[in-house]
Amino acid sequence: MQADTQSSFFAGRLQAYLKGGVVQATAGNLAIKGLGETEAAQAARLLRAKKASRSVQQDGVMYTEKVRQITQERECNKVEKVQAALTRARAKEARKEKLE
Repeated sequence: MQADTQSSFFAGRLQAYLKGGVVQATAGNLAIKGLGETEAAQAARLLRAKKASRSVQQDGVMYTEKVRQITQERECNKVEKVQAALTRARAKEARKEKLE
């Protein structure tokens, strides 16, 4: 009789122990899933913020003529920068030849 009592007592304790382990494992999985979702949400927020940080045209309608003018000015600036770099390179080369 005492063996049955001890056996049922241990069976009940074992059942409770196993049930607690399942609850902890489930809670751990939920926490990991929540962390993953939080990291994904943070990455999405950073991506949205990065996209929003671009400068956009703000002063009403931009006509084609204005866009062409801006593009042409950018190209001229690029050409001027390249010419200035070429002039510097030639001057450096001339100084180098002068020293030799």
